[in-house]
Amino acid sequence: MTERERAPVERDATGQMGLPGQDMPLHQDTSRPSTPPIRSALISGAFLGVGLMGAVDEIAFHQLLQWHNFYIHTTPFWRIFSDGLFHIFTALMLVAGALRLWSQRQWLSQVSTSRPLWAGLLLGAGGFQLFDGTVNHKLLQIHPVREGVENPLPYDIAWITSAIVLLAAGWLLWRGRVKDAGDKLEAKDRRR
Repeated sequence: MTERERAPVERDATGQMGLPGQDMPLHQDTSRPSTPPIRSALISGAFLGVGLMGAVDEIAFHQLLQWHNFYIHTTPFWRIFSDGLFHIFTALMLVAGALRLWSQRQWLSQVSTSRPLWAGLLLGAGGFQLFDGTVNHKLLQIHPVREGVENPLPYDIAWITSAIVLLAAGWLLWRGRVKDAGDKLEAKDRRR
């Protein structure tokens, strides 16, 4: 056994293992994600928010109200087909968000509040609405909010307004989380 193999292994401040006085760890500690748990909760929430808002759009506006299909410039068959592809996308976003939560459940258990998850959900939903309302509805014109109306402007305004409200609520919830964390750190420093 060489001297290097007999040397004690220590963990540095980041939890990585290495030899004493060694800058580079012997191996990467992969027992936890590299993203902090609060940010990881936010990202998981964003996946869920995109999937949830996409599903609401699909169920409410595509199926129940039948205001539009995902792609309207084609035959009825391909309109329904495009809705099916959209459904696959929203389902994958929901599954991805759920899998992230499940696979990181122990890591995320360190988060003391659900605010980052809810902030991510609102930001993801608002981001989806804003993307759909600006890119899909206006820039690419693959479908309007409502087909067959004389003046689509009120529908567009309502769609974009809902996106802004969701984004603002998510941002305020996230910023409140950051402020709470800052307050807790200050209180901890005062106790020392």
